[in-house]
Amino acid sequence: MAFDSNPLNGNRYLDWLTEKGFALPKVSDTTFGNNPNLQIQEFYGLLEAPAEASIPYFLVDEAISHIQQCIDNNQRFTLWMNFWGPHTPCIIPEPYYSMYQPDQVTLDTSFYQPLEGKPEHYTNIAKMWGVWSLPEQDWKQIICKYWGYITLIDHALGKLIDFLKDNSLYDDLFTVVSADHGDAMGAHRMIEKGEFMFDQTYKVPLIVKDPHSASKGATNDELVYLHDITATFADIGQNQIPESFDGVSLLPILRDQPFEPRQGILAQQSGHFTPFPQRMWRTKDHKLVFNASGKSELYHIAQDAEEMINHIDNPNYANIKSRLIDELYQEMQRYHDPLCTWFYRMKAVI
Repeated sequence: MAFDSNPLNGNRYLDWLTEKGFALPKVSDTTFGNNPNLQIQEFYGLLEAPAEASIPYFLVDEAISHIQQCIDNNQRFTLWMNFWGPHTPCIIPEPYYSMYQPDQVTLDTSFYQPLEGKPEHYTNIAKMWGVWSLPEQDWKQIICKYWGYITLIDHALGKLIDFLKDNSLYDDLFTVVSADHGDAMGAHRMIEKGEFMFDQTYKVPLIVKDPHSASKGATNDELVYLHDITATFADIGQNQIPESFDGVSLLPILRDQPFEPRQGILAQQSGHFTPFPQRMWRTKDHKLVFNASGKSELYHIAQDAEEMINHIDNPNYANIKSRLIDELYQEMQRYHDPLCTWFYRMKAVI
């Protein structure tokens, strides 16, 4: 495995493998992009080990040990589990490595019309990853392994849920499953995350089980932030949210109580691989992306979910663009955004 990022203060995973009697897994069949100067992070590889020796199962086993210790000591607990995946490199064992086949993959329309009307920088990012000119079949293999990683994590989480149910804890637990970011996975011929603000990377799943909610299996399209989860846990634990928190509690949404909807949400990107600052203002119907060093973007999300058509220079969208620019600027001011001065100088000519 080329993506070799070892822990600095011991290796609990290695110790756990020894405790459980697993051999140190090997990785084979690694696959990279076609950029010869980026051969340090595979897109996927085969983990030669049983699924139970994979990192998702390791994390779940550690979580169960922590909860069991709390049960034995009659202690309350809060648990935060952070999986690496689903994320490249997708290093996964069988049967997950071969679970999905390319003929099951339908690529986004944007894959076939990539980055039209988008900043040139986006194309450079795709070329950097070594995916810009990959054949369609290679892309589908990458996506299959990504799906396999998702399924591996799902099954590992199933083990945790079974433990909670067996110990009569599941029904009373407030549980959240989410992600820190998504993955383009072929949309616009992009991969991973980075200096692009498509919904594939910014609109992440958020699943909540609230034992005090009357709703079951319901969906909600309110605009929320991940840091709202922190505020929600503070609300549950203390019945108040510290003034220093930017987030708001989601309990009113979950429990059918009055909730003041957001006009939009602000996203900030100051560069992943390169200094390409971006700001996004996302409403339910539209998205404005200010690219500080390139062409900006305006999408009518309600009509163009794949963000194919950039309306930033469309005179028919002048009023919408003006309103979104003003709303974004007000939000940037509220957060004392260091990009405010440049945005103010540019906002009349975006």
